[in-house]
Amino acid sequence: MITRMHVPQAYTAYNVPDPNWITLHIPLTWSGDYVFDGYQVSEGDAFLADCLNGYSTAGENRDAITLGATREAIESAMRSMNGGCDSSFEFGASIIQPSTVLLQAVAGQIHAAMEVERSLGARQELHFMPEVAERDFIDVLAMEFRSAESANAVTRGLSRRAVDVVAEARQLTLAHSSSVPSLSEICAITRVGQTRLFECFQEVHGLAPYKCLMAFRLSAAHERLTDKDNPPHSVKQVALDSGFTKSGRFAECFLRQFGELPSEVLNQTQNEALMNT
Repeated sequence: MITRMHVPQAYTAYNVPDPNWITLHIPLTWSGDYVFDGYQVSEGDAFLADCLNGYSTAGENRDAITLGATREAIESAMRSMNGGCDSSFEFGASIIQPSTVLLQAVAGQIHAAMEVERSLGARQELHFMPEVAERDFIDVLAMEFRSAESANAVTRGLSRRAVDVVAEARQLTLAHSSSVPSLSEICAITRVGQTRLFECFQEVHGLAPYKCLMAFRLSAAHERLTDKDNPPHSVKQVALDSGFTKSGRFAECFLRQFGELPSEVLNQTQNEALMNT
């Protein structure tokens, strides 16, 4: 897979690739600062992303190419290079310098796609590589990833990625929704200070931790209130389970986020559940 994206606006994007895929993000051009997972991009940098929690990008007028292949295809090619050894590979998040061979392979595939468009006289949204070309391209990617693994490339910059800290804080909050952990408790468990915690949430979601974690709890409550297979008995119980001791405060926050009261949502869910019985 090869995708190219141009983003003229200055905003933060949070990307979570399919866990069965490994991607290589190659920034091409940008204005001002281009930040990938908290790291300020320099010319020639590329980012190998093999992380369950995804990654964040921020910048203005940025143009980038993302290469991707299934984990199965990459690991199969790498095993062939290793003499057929039955092993798995953990890439994590790495900064690499793309080889000339890889860049030439990408340029070749883009050129081939443009030639197809010229021959058809129309723009195509998707291009499919011939089987042989696809195998060759995967081999080039596998060689690139193997070099990154051999060099034991480690992401420079901050010790913990923002997306990992935010994901852990979210899991912690939802796991203890009835007794919401304090920010100091979250900092202790995620092993970051409060300043770094605020930076992480700003980088990924553009919100302070308190507001973002509140939104997570309200979203979980909304899922419960719209569960037609097992609708809750009362809004009050959902509020308590979500860490709200006062139903009025819960209703106020819920209305602000979803534009309707939790009682209205629950009534609709219960009515639909009755109609389906």
